[in-house]
Amino acid sequence: MFHRLTVVTDAVSLLFHHRSEEKWDSHTRSLPNLISVGCETIPKLKYEKMVSNFLCSGVLDDLILKCLYNPQTFPYEVAVPLLRTFKLLCGPIHTAPRSTYIIPYFSSNWLDLESNEEKLLQLRIDIDFLGFSPPSYAYNLVTCVYLTPFTDPGVDIKTAYNGAMVRHGLIVSRVVHSTVNRRITVQVDTPVDVLDSSWRQLMDTTDSIIKHLRSTWVAAYPICKFYCAHCLYLNKSEPEVEVDPDWYSPLSNADNENPLSEQLKILPSNADPVTCCNDQTNSGQLQVPRPLRFPCKC
Repeated sequence: MFHRLTVVTDAVSLLFHHRSEEKWDSHTRSLPNLISVGCETIPKLKYEKMVSNFLCSGVLDDLILKCLYNPQTFPYEVAVPLLRTFKLLCGPIHTAPRSTYIIPYFSSNWLDLESNEEKLLQLRIDIDFLGFSPPSYAYNLVTCVYLTPFTDPGVDIKTAYNGAMVRHGLIVSRVVHSTVNRRITVQVDTPVDVLDSSWRQLMDTTDSIIKHLRSTWVAAYPICKFYCAHCLYLNKSEPEVEVDPDWYSPLSNADNENPLSEQLKILPSNADPVTCCNDQTNSGQLQVPRPLRFPCKC
């Protein structure tokens, strides 16, 4: 049945036509006071609270999916893989008592780039688009691409309409997008002692985002801007930025080429100083450790 386009559209519309609270209310009113899904039965009031939480956070309990997708509507076993394939749904995240999924599009939260951790360095890349910008929905799909590796219940995930943030151990990573600015920002807040692996994480996330955009929106022409972590640490209003530097080359063929992080000319993982326009001395001397300006080897 996969050759029929309606298979895809039916799976998507069954969930996304419930975009407004009014339609979700209509959905819950149609249910009995005791809702049975598989071997589990829950009160209707509990189900309504689960729906309310989803509409605020974008975190969807597996039981809601099984209630929406059933043999009478659309098979659950077919619908979930379809939604994941098209990056409309990310998960499952294995939590108790049931697994959950994330649909960032539904989250009412808003995310910025401000870090609450004074002792962490910020590594940041802006992906700007020249020419035709991806459509609005493509920016939301990027959040699912970013969240795909994070299925461990030990990570703390915050979803937002304009991105997501993940805290894993002492490291905080996030993706923030803006259709107005035609920009996707990837940022990793990291302790100094794991700076090299955090650079790798930043590059890997950028790889996956650009590969996805190139495969779904071929008119996209991404330009990457690498920020100086030293400038960000000093909260400089005009941080040093390198735009598509010569040691970096974007993918031209996402299917046949290695990821960007593999093509990257890895610079030595040492603290040899390099110049920075905000080196506090304004003398043009070599004041900033190299790993604050450039990716370093893991």
